[in-house]
Amino acid sequence: MNQQDLIAAIQRQGQGKHDKKQAEAMLNTICAVLIAALSDGETVTLPGIGRLGTVTRKAMTCRSPENGKTIHITEKRTARFTPIPSLKDALNGGRRDV
Repeated sequence: MNQQDLIAAIQRQGQGKHDKKQAEAMLNTICAVLIAALSDGETVTLPGIGRLGTVTRKAMTCRSPENGKTIHITEKRTARFTPIPSLKDALNGGRRDV
């Protein structure tokens, strides 16, 4: 599903209450709020879906597979999504691992 598909889905769920520009504005606002919160190091809980948070990947030294030279990868922050159990169950047909 791409951005245009999401906008169309918002319009359908709104049952005609929102035109395309309003749906696009809502999606852009949600994305901006998520990015701002994650940039500030906050964890964002999406009810019924899961949590978005940030993790820091440590700096490391690796070897390039192309030429065998040693390369240094700097420490960086990245986003991580953790789904809630009911979403996992829905994706797996109600089955839960033991």
